[in-house]
Amino acid sequence: MFRTTKSVIGDPVDATDGRCGRCSDLLFDDDSLTIRYVVVDTGGILTRHEVLVSPFLVGELETGQISQHIRLKATKDQIEKSPPISTDAPVSRKAEEALAKHFGHPPYWTQGPSVVPATGETKIASDLAEARETHLRSAKEVTGYEVCSSEEAEPEPLGTISDIVFQTNNWTLRYFVVNTGSWFNRKPVIVSPRWTKTIHWSNHTVVLDQITKEHLKGAPLFDPHSGINRDYEGRLFDYYGKPVYWE
Repeated sequence: MFRTTKSVIGDPVDATDGRCGRCSDLLFDDDSLTIRYVVVDTGGILTRHEVLVSPFLVGELETGQISQHIRLKATKDQIEKSPPISTDAPVSRKAEEALAKHFGHPPYWTQGPSVVPATGETKIASDLAEARETHLRSAKEVTGYEVCSSEEAEPEPLGTISDIVFQTNNWTLRYFVVNTGSWFNRKPVIVSPRWTKTIHWSNHTVVLDQITKEHLKGAPLFDPHSGINRDYEGRLFDYYGKPVYWE
């Protein structure tokens, strides 16, 4: 099943013994494009205190586009005493190790194939791929990135990322929702992050690999209210001539 990051951000978050805050963001690994943390804002109206919670501690996400509760396998005391981390600065590996130790779960990078792209999927080229202090990215920040075609000497703007679709059972980013804007009066289209040539994190640009404006004009439309099923995905991958990820 799938959710969009926008549909999750803002959801109330419940510890095992009561409400502990709301989801204010989702942080994903820019190497494997997997969500690594739910950012929980535990503060009130005038205060802001954010805690990073691993999907290891999140129960099964309810699907749908309306607000749902995110239920944690942790107490309010554990959340409140979590090591302080500023989400406005890069999250270091040392800080992540402290989080894993506090909550009693293994660091995700020690868990083998289950936390890397599925067989046949490639890693994403990045202008900062080796900068390990900046390997976590904000879903809220990436929403709004410009999407361009790589077919021209000067990349042609195609639209902007308006949302991100992820798979709820493994927290993998599956699709960027692209708002094509005024040049193309249609509903949004979706493209896989695996179909990008590179992502320029420094200037907030996603360059697609061999996908042009003409491709987007004929692509299957995306209706967030109808959801995504395997039949739709099959038509989408067939249209772009891309190998499917589920075989």
